[in-house]
Amino acid sequence: MTDVRVAFAKQAKPVDYLYKELQFGLRAAVGTRTLDELLENKVVIDQVVAEHIKRRVADFGLEVESVGVKDIILPGEMKVILAKVVEAEKVALANVIRRREETAATRSLLNTARVMEDNPTALR
Repeated sequence: MTDVRVAFAKQAKPVDYLYKELQFGLRAAVGTRTLDELLENKVVIDQVVAEHIKRRVADFGLEVESVGVKDIILPGEMKVILAKVVEAEKVALANVIRRREETAATRSLLNTARVMEDNPTALR
């Protein structure tokens, strides 16, 4: 708190007010992004919440030095769905690699066949 008297003069419970504003800031940050965006870059959430909270509490004798998201906890259903998405992406990537290897093997066979066709000695 920067000024305890101002904080208690404007709010009966400044800590409760601060908590409520932190929740609103967090909802604003999370509600406007996709799950992928949230998981990729938690720093953006920190920045949005910090900006929100600084604007909202400055006139109430409060000051927040820093905020940070430690963990993002997903409900059970979301964990299962996310695991399936990751699994599907890995299967697709494995298929791409397998197809590249098959293409390379086919090219090698084609090159060998051309050499044999063009050079009867190599065929023997």
